[in-house]
Amino acid sequence: MVRVAPAQRSTSAGEISELLHGRPDFARYQQGVDRCRGFLPIAEGAALRLPGTRFVGRSYNDQFARLTPAVLFDTDSYILEWTDRLLRFWRQGSLLRDPVDPVGVVTVYTAEDLESIQWLTSADRVYLCDGRNHPQRLTRSALSVWSIE
Repeated sequence: MVRVAPAQRSTSAGEISELLHGRPDFARYQQGVDRCRGFLPIAEGAALRLPGTRFVGRSYNDQFARLTPAVLFDTDSYILEWTDRLLRFWRQGSLLRDPVDPVGVVTVYTAEDLESIQWLTSADRVYLCDGRNHPQRLTRSALSVWSIE
């Protein structure tokens, strides 16, 4: 007996539930997929390959780092790189420098604290807490001038 797999012409239903397996009479079954890993189904029916990532740099001393976003004034955005007791800043795909050395701020957060950091952004300030240390305020006073208190 020959197995035949009909062509998948649409993925607009996205991933279908296991409860629909074996129910080809439903339109969602005909337009859905079992697994859609690495692709993004769009309403027009096709599936686009997810965009990849690119290597832009290493963390400080190749340590474990947590990356968090910081959007200031809805127009200027940064990626904050948290490592053991150090915070560095990435902007527009590159490490922020002043003018040669990377901009960094010494913090109270250890490697164990990194996963529990929560933040709130307001204008040029980022308020930080993790439940173990006193709340901190990260302030930007110029493009490459940051302080934490």
